Amino acid sequence: MNILLLGKTGQVGFELHRTLSPLGPITAPGRAELDLTNEQAVANYLAQTQPKLVVNAAAWTAVDAAETQQAEAQRLNAGLPKQLAEYAKANKARLVHYSSDYVYPGTGTAPWQETSPTGPLSVYGQTKLKGDEAIQQSGADHLIFRTSWVYSARGNNFMKTMLRLAESKTELNIVADQIGAPTPARLIAQVTALAIYSQLEAGLYHLAPTGETSWQGFAKEIFRLAGKTTKANPIPTSGYPAPAEDYNLRTIPDMIDRHGLVTGLSDHTLDNTTAIASVVLGASLIEKHFTLDRNGGGPDDSFSLEPADLSALCRDSKTAWKALGKVDYGRKSSEQGNVQFRRSLYFVKDMKAGEVITESCVKSVRPGYGLAPKLFTKVVGGRVKYDVKASSPVLMELIKLKNDN
Repeated sequence: MNILLLGKTGQVGFELHRTLSPLGPITAPGRAELDLTNEQAVANYLAQTQPKLVVNAAAWTAVDAAETQQAEAQRLNAGLPKQLAEYAKANKARLVHYSSDYVYPGTGTAPWQETSPTGPLSVYGQTKLKGDEAIQQSGADHLIFRTSWVYSARGNNFMKTMLRLAESKTELNIVADQIGAPTPARLIAQVTALAIYSQLEAGLYHLAPTGETSWQGFAKEIFRLAGKTTKANPIPTSGYPAPAEDYNLRTIPDMIDRHGLVTGLSDHTLDNTTAIASVVLGASLIEKHFTLDRNGGGPDDSFSLEPADLSALCRDSKTAWKALGKVDYGRKSSEQGNVQFRRSLYFVKDMKAGEVITESCVKSVRPGYGLAPKLFTKVVGGRVKYDVKASSPVLMELIKLKNDN
């Protein structure tokens, strides 16, 4: 059986490459050999290799980045699975695909079942669900495995992050109110191989170990097994540093316009950028966590401002507030010294009183003591009121515009 494996360098793909090898010859192109974002390149590769089993372990996995790079996430998580399913259907091949618990809304207290209603809350989850649905609707012979909290010794994952932080931290604040089932990539590969070998009935399956834990519970077990003394402090999701894209700061001026309220921002981001932006949009109050020492071990210390950060926030907020000023299109006193570097309209030839100003009579040059260049079309066609010399700035008191009575 000719097997095509996509995503061989990822956590799951690496384990699959080893585990599936007894089932048949594997073709596993890397990024340099096959650009999965290029639909035509994928089509050509499928036509060339003609696999009878396609195992798709490739995906856009950067959850937060998917919010701003939606086209890329859409292609890899939805477009690519759809394309592979269409190939499988047309060529009587089987498709194995991996999905995510992010297709569910994250509410409730019981484990999700294959029949549970979906309701993704993020772009990442939405694109993964679209990929699942495209495969199911294609009529192709398929296996979809939805997994959760995947970890391994390779790639970027929670386990490796905890072990890295434990090298320098004595305490860490870890979310304790999100519950899931950590799933080793090796287990996913082993179950996949067994499912293919036993010709498991086509359909959607959840692939995760039994049991459950929180991120904080997972971290504690990681530290215990690794012999680390780092303490994992429990915190709620609401206390965790939030990505800036979750803040929707345009709500601030909308609240002011709708309700006439004094508005503010409770800011849980790790720097001051979001807070300063909120001031520009009208926020009058800012709430931030503060600590004397970010390594102090308190439940909020790791994502709180230290004294220097708080000082910078106060200074920059005041500067932003002052910069708002008022609506004023005039030249400011602070700009007078820069006039010589600006362009403005100047007469470039001598003219007699009453002469019509043509395009050849004025030009936009430095310095900026004449009328603004944007008034050029209004000036042309007018007349000079007095004799003027070349190199004189064009001023309103010297001219009569063509539309003036």
